[in-house]
Amino acid sequence: MYLIDGLLELVRTPRARLAQTRSVLELVHLVLDPNILQAVELSSQRLNVRNKLKLLLVRLKDTSDEMSRLSLMRSGGLNVLAVELVKLVYRLEELLPSTQKDKVTVECARSLHHINSVLRVFDQATFLTVDVQQYVSRQRNIFAVLLKLIKLLSELSWGREARTGWGVGVSRMSLVVEVLLSALRVLLNLTHHNAEAAGHVHALEGMQLLVNAFSQAWGVMETHKLQSSTQKKNEFDSCLLLLSVMVNSIELSEENRDVLAAWSYDDGAMSAQAGCDLFAQFFVSTIESYKHLIDRPEALDTSGAFSGEDSDDWSPEDVILGGCTSLLLGYLMRGSAANSAAVLKAMPDGSPRLLLRALAVFAAFHSQIGALTPEVAKSVLLIEKWLKASGGGGSNESDLVETMASKDSVESQRSGVSTPSLRTRAMKNLCSNLDDSDEGERLHGQMQEAHYTAHLSSFAAFISTNF
Repeated sequence: MYLIDGLLELVRTPRARLAQTRSVLELVHLVLDPNILQAVELSSQRLNVRNKLKLLLVRLKDTSDEMSRLSLMRSGGLNVLAVELVKLVYRLEELLPSTQKDKVTVECARSLHHINSVLRVFDQATFLTVDVQQYVSRQRNIFAVLLKLIKLLSELSWGREARTGWGVGVSRMSLVVEVLLSALRVLLNLTHHNAEAAGHVHALEGMQLLVNAFSQAWGVMETHKLQSSTQKKNEFDSCLLLLSVMVNSIELSEENRDVLAAWSYDDGAMSAQAGCDLFAQFFVSTIESYKHLIDRPEALDTSGAFSGEDSDDWSPEDVILGGCTSLLLGYLMRGSAANSAAVLKAMPDGSPRLLLRALAVFAAFHSQIGALTPEVAKSVLLIEKWLKASGGGGSNESDLVETMASKDSVESQRSGVSTPSLRTRAMKNLCSNLDDSDEGERLHGQMQEAHYTAHLSSFAAFISTNF
């Protein structure tokens, strides 16, 4: 107990934090020894020891080096947290409101906080660490509990009567969305170029669940236009992460692609429709704010930059969502004549021209904020080729995408500039404030604009590294 209490003390320097992390991992490894476990179980302090060990593991969310992530895996720390996550989620299911009209209770909020702490450790541990991703992906129960959590919290956040919940408890509803986003980030990390993870999503009927959640979130966006900035950020984050997880899930899985394309759902808020039609309609709706800009040849200058400075009626959020949806539609069309026909039929001019233009603007925007990594450039070029083959579009559009993406990808590799790490994601804790006052709203003028632009930039950078 004295050793555990000593490790729980706060440290201030990076070197001390690293030393503390290694000590925690060694302690976890020691405690997992059968003889030590038996001694702990016989001790009158067993519950206290368990709780403090969990707290020690949660503290590891602040570590950033790959060796610490691998050590967390090898020491059995991830297994301990996985078991804890399963228990917490099933406990949360019992605590959630029995009807959407009920409030999120204090006990439920406390449980959400605990779940979020564990998810943040998984988020950090699985972020672009292939060995950890593959290790976790061997455990289907992790995917089952993540999908269960996403289903529960999506319904609570965006379901039919979610508006009642937002009306009586904005702070706790924001916490619900924050935990939902944390679960989506972990799933995004795990499905990054991971066929085994995509297989788990398919086996657990995850594609239906994800698109249902997306449909609910978009339905709220379309129905309730006048909302607080916090709710708008929540909806943007949710839609973007859901789109990104679906892109990852169909990139290496034709089974997931076919399920997504054939999806239909009627929740009373939106009409039932095939998956291709759903995302095509979302795409057309999303690019509406900047369609007049990308329709002009001069919207992208010769350097591949998006020149929308002369107009203030376009939305950077829409540029990001439009580009992500263009990628998703491209992957749906790849290798499927039926999907290609359905998507092109839903386009205003029956061609992939707008998809290509939105993809070019998406890549140009990433380039301008320093987030066009070789990986996202590769995805852009791949989908550009499929879109070009599926129906042409103007050669200028596709040439521009290829030239711009290739140039920036090469420059990124030459300069050695890496995508901002997870720790620099300003939007990561977007909804973590539990009071009704949003820090962004207290800022004004140029400070507010710069702060929000930084949110978009860092979040877009995170998405780029996970496609």
